[in-house]
Amino acid sequence: MCLGGKGGLRDAASSASASATEAAPAAVIWCVGTQFHESVWYPMPTLREQGRPSVLSNRRVVELLLLILFGGWEPAHAMPAFPLHTQGAFIVDSEGHRVRLNGFSWYGADSTDYVVGGLQAQRLSTLVREIKGLGFNIVRLPWSNELYEHNPVVGKYALTANPDMEGERALEVMDEVVAALREAGIMVILDNHTSDAEWCCKNDGNNLWYNDRYPESSWIRDWKGMAKRYANNPMVIGADVRNEPRISATWGGNSATDWHAAAERAGNAVLSANPSMLIFVEGIDYALDLSRVTALPVRLKKANRVVYEAHDYSFDHHGLTDYTSYVKDITPKWGYLATGPNPTPLWIGEFGTCNTAKTCITSTLPSDNGFWFNFLAMYVKQQHLDWAYWSINGTEATGAGRSYGKAESYGVLDSAWSGPSSSELTQRLKSLMSNVKRSQRPATDRGSKPRKRWIDLARLREALFFDKATSPCLP
Repeated sequence: MCLGGKGGLRDAASSASASATEAAPAAVIWCVGTQFHESVWYPMPTLREQGRPSVLSNRRVVELLLLILFGGWEPAHAMPAFPLHTQGAFIVDSEGHRVRLNGFSWYGADSTDYVVGGLQAQRLSTLVREIKGLGFNIVRLPWSNELYEHNPVVGKYALTANPDMEGERALEVMDEVVAALREAGIMVILDNHTSDAEWCCKNDGNNLWYNDRYPESSWIRDWKGMAKRYANNPMVIGADVRNEPRISATWGGNSATDWHAAAERAGNAVLSANPSMLIFVEGIDYALDLSRVTALPVRLKKANRVVYEAHDYSFDHHGLTDYTSYVKDITPKWGYLATGPNPTPLWIGEFGTCNTAKTCITSTLPSDNGFWFNFLAMYVKQQHLDWAYWSINGTEATGAGRSYGKAESYGVLDSAWSGPSSSELTQRLKSLMSNVKRSQRPATDRGSKPRKRWIDLARLREALFFDKATSPCLP
């Protein structure tokens, strides 16, 4: 274990001036004599970003210890014990603790920009700090088969704030994004959003999981490649095998349109390359319809890996009058997976509202997005569901009906990618992160009551004294 938090050891390390010899005794006493909550976690690489020894004086170590013991220090949530799997209605870690997924989609790599949005406005490290600071712990990362198979050089216009990335190909930049998220302790779900690189989703030739340019064999091969690419990164926890199968997609029936069977084939292919991943399977009809799951569940060769995924937006509903009418609308489509007699892992993989007015967030008028959003938020909290908001993006990507760099009206961040676009939206999303366990829960829930464990002396000393540049581990 290593320590960190608001300010934390990283800030102290950067200001330290004492020798390692001076600091060691206090660190040893601290390790031997102190217990701490396991909910405290900070990835060790962040302690080394300075590229110089992280050395603390005796006085500073004592100050930090008093700060931890007597207040003013905010611990982060515990990191899961990887890999994850499903257990009953939950996603759990390898020790059986529930793991909540509260995050967002970060789009752009699915478009003809071939890269996540925001790198034209802020350094990657700055963007990740913004994400971490908002409290999110998961990123749904859309990509296209076109990106994977052609792997083009990313345009300079999309990397203006990150000139060191200029000349890199799309997968190289994606690797850097995933690595930065890992370092910040943020998990990733890879989302095969489209076959052709484009803005989704209409009757656009990407309605199914394949088309003439990218047949199913390519889709399967690409997924195996992506799963293998990140197999050594435990923070890449899942594969959202296809975004919003629609129009002609069916759950069972004709093999050419049977999304259920295709999801099984893709899921097994992913797990053959990376057996640790969760497999997220969306419903048909733009991920609105999971009504046939009970009769025809997705069964993979490796058990306890399937998470069903629904999407929900205001424009998916008509004639809502109150919360009861909302629940009545979603229950037969996907809500029953959470509320029925045999709850199943369910993730709201997309939902979103406008950020342009307070009535986007809450309203008593059915014509406002906030009317529906009140009901969705209430349902997520009552059923204690996990979710990913669409989207974090501060500006639009290239695509049909889109203008690159224009303010994203459904984004969490502002158009400068430097802070929240709407304080009301941010606060509402934070309130959804505080959900507690559903019934029939595992014995322990990550983020509820933290357990205690002795600090590991060797790991703490390494965190305090290891110099990335010269590689000495000081005594």
